[in-house]
Amino acid sequence: MTANQSAGDAFERALDFVLRHEGGFADHPEDPGGATNFGITLATYRGWARRNGLPEPGVDDLKSIPEIHVFDIYRHGYWRACHGPDLPVHLAFAVFDMAVNAGPARAVRLLQQALDVTVDGLVGGQTLAAAMARADDPTCFDDYTARRLAYYGRLSTFPTFGLGWSRRAVACHQEAEALAPWRDGERVGARDGATGPVRRARAAPQHPTPSITSSSLWRRLWNSWI
Repeated sequence: MTANQSAGDAFERALDFVLRHEGGFADHPEDPGGATNFGITLATYRGWARRNGLPEPGVDDLKSIPEIHVFDIYRHGYWRACHGPDLPVHLAFAVFDMAVNAGPARAVRLLQQALDVTVDGLVGGQTLAAAMARADDPTCFDDYTARRLAYYGRLSTFPTFGLGWSRRAVACHQEAEALAPWRDGERVGARDGATGPVRRARAAPQHPTPSITSSSLWRRLWNSWI
């Protein structure tokens, strides 16, 4: 299985992870993104609807967003926007989740910093070549998650959301690392047109996230910055 094929196959698994952690409808007063459902903001849904020639959705529409819309928004607006099919699978998984959390450009900039290439938020030939060259380098992967955690720590909303963000970042790191070349993790085949992850996420219980204070992973991430 090639790296490109594996990255495409990883989309459904990555989407499963995102939907487990994003949950359903929320409208936290301190969340700058405003109302969200399955992690999709109203602004994002409106932009997608506009590009597809559909009426502008409101909050009630967001609450009942069809799963096929959720799937399409994530596949085109995040996975493909970050060149998920072209990246090594473990990096694609991590970059995709960060893109959902902080936007594709931010997720790509953090990747470029970890790869030590030009930082412009755009995935081009230089970024892809560096990602493939360091696909089997766990220190690069650790550095990406460490930079993600550091980014959260600089946000003014960290006191409110920081613990959840940090737990999610570490959980993402662990699940993505199972797909890395240095691990014997399961490679999950995805159906690019499937909508199953959305249905499963609606019914699935919330999975506990790992402790970020007691794991060797946390120490490893911290050491990558020292």
